[in-house]
Amino acid sequence: RLALEGGREVFAVPGSIFSQTSEGGHRLIQDGAKLLHSMDDLWNELPFRPPAAAAVAAGRTLEPHGEIAAIFPPDEGLTVDQAAEKLGMRIEVLAPRLFELEMRGRIRALPGARYVRLEE
Repeated sequence: RLALEGGREVFAVPGSIFSQTSEGGHRLIQDGAKLLHSMDDLWNELPFRPPAAAAVAAGRTLEPHGEIAAIFPPDEGLTVDQAAEKLGMRIEVLAPRLFELEMRGRIRALPGARYVRLEE
């Protein structure tokens, strides 16, 4: 609310209309936040692109992190904690790699902080 009142950009991701945990995001959208349907919505609104997003947009390949994407099942998904445990990684090391994989369309975030692998 304060960001909106201060003229700052506010983005929100909608959730299920049946979930109480989606109420805050929905309220932000009602109050003027921009709805994020995909990462492209965010990149189109910002005056810059992070290096990873710019590389993807230009069609260049990034380090694939294939071993990370491979541990995520395509159906029910894993939480970040479960993935970190399986990979033997700290969450703060894994999180940016998950973000990059999501930008590249290799994995998708689900409600409940779960991720699934997308079939290529």
